[in-house]
Amino acid sequence: LESILSTAVDGIFTVNESGDILSANPAASRIFGYQAEELLGKPVTILMPEPYKSEHHGYMQQYMRTGRPKIIGKPGREVEGLRKDGSLVPLELAVSDIWLGEIFIFVGILRDISDRKAAEQALLETNRQLEERQKLLERDMDAAGEIQRQLLPKTLPFPEKLEIAWRFEPSIAVGGDIFNVIPLGSNSVGIYILDVSGHGVDSALVAVSVSQQLRPENGLVQWTGEADDPALATPPCQVVQRLDAAFPVERFDKFMTLTYLVLDTDSGMIRYCNAGHPPPLLIRADGEVVLLEEGGTIIGLGGITPFSEGMDRLGAGDTLLFYTDGVIEYEGSQDEPFGQERLVQEVNDLQGHKVESLLDSLLLRLYRYGDFAEPSDDITLLGIRLTRT
Repeated sequence: LESILSTAVDGIFTVNESGDILSANPAASRIFGYQAEELLGKPVTILMPEPYKSEHHGYMQQYMRTGRPKIIGKPGREVEGLRKDGSLVPLELAVSDIWLGEIFIFVGILRDISDRKAAEQALLETNRQLEERQKLLERDMDAAGEIQRQLLPKTLPFPEKLEIAWRFEPSIAVGGDIFNVIPLGSNSVGIYILDVSGHGVDSALVAVSVSQQLRPENGLVQWTGEADDPALATPPCQVVQRLDAAFPVERFDKFMTLTYLVLDTDSGMIRYCNAGHPPPLLIRADGEVVLLEEGGTIIGLGGITPFSEGMDRLGAGDTLLFYTDGVIEYEGSQDEPFGQERLVQEVNDLQGHKVESLLDSLLLRLYRYGDFAEPSDDITLLGIRLTRT
């Protein structure tokens, strides 16, 4: 028994019913910084800080009187001990009682958990720092998202001729989708919708960079003459080719899809190039739906395939619906994407709605299809109706 007590890593005390220490093994002495002989016969309360020191005698008397334990028989109780030098030590304590013939004693087994508590504190501090960093990240993401939203159309051109609405819902605070409607001369607009691969800050930064390139004052999208003739606008195919050269995949490790379209609001003529983007829908007033598919591959591959240009005409009451792949790839409860065919069906079903109502109803049906699950990709819808020519 002496060998077991002297080699045990846990401190072991025996205390009589008066609260005096009867024995302390070497581990107990080391934990509290005493020599064994300094502890023998001393009240066990010398090892306790307040308020436990003052309350301990009352607990013992109550137990002796009623037999109802407070900590006796309950393992793993965490307490603080008071070392000889006045410092505190975190302990895990278990207390039991024993009758030895006519003698009643308490046995306390305790473990120094300083290392564990230090590790817990370090973990708490690390978590606190991570929470602070997460808050900063979320704040920065919100700010970036607000900056991105500020780049969306604010003033709509030709309100007497065009009915325009959009819905922009990034899957997180910022996304890789962006779009705009740009006045070109006195009777035409340039329209683009862009989707950078991935989503998050890096994709949003690339999207913002491309949107800056597409500002008329930067020379990529401009008039090539003085007359208000849409044929004098930079051809959509040429715009796409320039972006393809300016944003190779190697530059940002991102590719992008884009539809760029020029609309003459007087004649209804459109010229467009669709670079790997889900084809916009031309929704005729009589219910016919045409997919604008002419174009080429994604932007960023360095012109490995040529881009082609398509033409069509809008009549009064015809609508252009632009969207990103987050719409058609949104999955339902059966892990089946919404799909382009279902999109066309829903658009057909919503014929006659105002553009705002069309987008709201379409978005509601999309989310209802997916049981209102959080989208895994950015969702963008842009609707433009030619009200008169």
